[in-house]
Parts: sequence; C-alpha cells; structure tokens
Amino acid sequence: MASRIKIKKGLDIPLMGEPQDIFLGEVKSDILKICPEDFTGVTPKLSVKVGDEVKAGTALMYDRNHPSVKVVSPVSGVVTAIDRGEKRRILNITVERKGVNEFVDYGIKNALTMKAEEVKEYILDAGLWFFIKQRPYDVVANPDNEPRDIFVTGFSSAPLAPSYDFILKDQEKDVLTGLDALSKLTKGKVHLSVS
Repeated sequence: MASRIKIKKGLDIPLMGEPQDIFLGEVKSDILKICPEDFTGVTPKLSVKVGDEVKAGTALMYDRNHPSVKVVSPVSGVVTAIDRGEKRRILNITVERKGVNEFVDYGIKNALTMKAEEVKEYILDAGLWFFIKQRPYDVVANPDNEPRDIFVTGFSSAPLAPSYDFILKDQEKDVLTGLDALSKLTKGKVHLSVS
C-alpha cells in the first residue's frame, strides 16, 4: 500500500550547488512543438493547418470555451505537422523556423493611457493571456471575469531556479509598465511578491 506524505509549509530539497548568474545567449532551434496540454484548463481548437506560413505572434490555436484566448507562434515559419492522439485530441503543433523572424505588429501603446478593455484586448491578441492564472485551481483565467486582486510572483521556489534579479536586470521599467497594465484589469490591488 502506498504511503501518504503530507507536506506543510513546503519542502526544501537539499540539492548541491546553486545556479550561476551567466547568460548563455539565445537558444535557437529550427523545429518547435507547441503542446496544448501545457495550458491547463484549455480545450484547444486549431487556427492553422499543415502548410500554413505563420509569423511570430500568429494564432496557432484558441480555447473553445473562450475564443479570444489564443496561443501564438513564438517564431515565424511553416506549420509542418499537427499530431493527434485518441479521439483526435491535439497532441502538438510543429512549426519549422524559416529564415529571419517576422513578427505580427501590435503597435506600441502607453499602458497608463489605455482603458481596461484595451489592455485586455492587447494581452489577448498578443497571446499572453495564458500567463494569467486563476486561483485556486491554477487554470488559465477567464477573460470575462474581473479579478478581485492580481498577484504577481516575482520569484521561483523551484529547485535550482535562476534568480529573477539576474533575469530581469536592467528591465525594471518594463516590469513597472507591465504592472501598470495589469492594474487596469482590476478594481482591487496588484500585489508583487518577491523573495
């Protein structure tokens, strides 16, 4: 019979060493696979078919229950395969990089002058809504519901996780702009938690 382990206040795994603050540069791959399973609580519906050319930012799929919530291509190239499993469930979408990255232009906007609906549309169109999770179930947030408060995690408690201080070095202005944009989505407060 399996033993039951109850964890209170987290668990520290004693691993030797710590991550080094070294930036190794961009990792490039000619073939990328986007897996719908990575997006908890989403029922995917395809926006592309095999052979379609896509730019970075082109919608590859969307949530059947909330069509405005999209997953976009991280690179420009050609959709070379769509793998399906049982009951035609989408397992992954394969995009092969072609040449120089071309991007969908969403324009540059000032978060302070935008209205809440404009901010929401901007985030949805750019395919960034999947980073917004709803508690307590850690699923992609419903864009139709206004959150009471927004909590932004400024650290990772995963073993050997890199320091956000190092990752976001010299990007304080961008982080503050993002927090200003998120503040438009709630009448409550935006909380930034740091370690």
